[in-house]
Amino acid sequence: MANSLASFLQLFQTSAANKELVKITLGGKRNKAADLNNVFIKPVALKAGDKLSFVYRHSTKDITKNVDLKEAIVITEKMLKEEFFNADLFTAVSDHHLLQNSNGNAKLVSKAASLAAKAGPQQHDKAKTRIVKTDHNIYLQQLGITTGDGLVKKTCRINTNRSTVMWRSLMAL
Repeated sequence: MANSLASFLQLFQTSAANKELVKITLGGKRNKAADLNNVFIKPVALKAGDKLSFVYRHSTKDITKNVDLKEAIVITEKMLKEEFFNADLFTAVSDHHLLQNSNGNAKLVSKAASLAAKAGPQQHDKAKTRIVKTDHNIYLQQLGITTGDGLVKKTCRINTNRSTVMWRSLMAL
C-alpha cells in the first residue's frame, strides 16, 4: 500500500509543479457514517499566487479551502490513509487511479488522459456578465446609473437573479 500511495503522491506533486494537473477526486469513504462524501482538488490562480482549491463535499454543504502545494500533499496523504479508499488524478497527459481496500491492499492504475480540460491554474476572478453593457453607454451615465468610468453605482445595483426577466423584457421593447 505504501508504495502505491507514495507513487500517487509523487505523481500529484510532479503534475502540480509542471502545471499539468487538471483535478483530483478523493472518494470511497472508509467510514460510511461520515458526513464528508468527496473531496475535489483543482489548481486556481489567486492574487496571492497559484494555490490548490480543496472542495470538501458534505451531505448538506460544500466547504472550499485554498492551500499551497506542500500543504496539499500532506492533507491528501492524511485523507487517503484515514478517510478515503480511492483517488483519481487527472492530468493533461494521463489519468492515474489509486484503488485501496480495507485489507490494506492498494493498486495504482494509469491510463491515457480522458479530460480535455485545460491544465494549470484556472482563473478564480471572472468578469461579471452584465445584461446591458455599461462601458461607453452615455444614456446610463446621464440617468445616474453609471459613473464616468462606466462602473455601476452602488445605489443602482440590481439583484440579477430576481430582475433578469424584467431587464430582458425592457430591452426587447
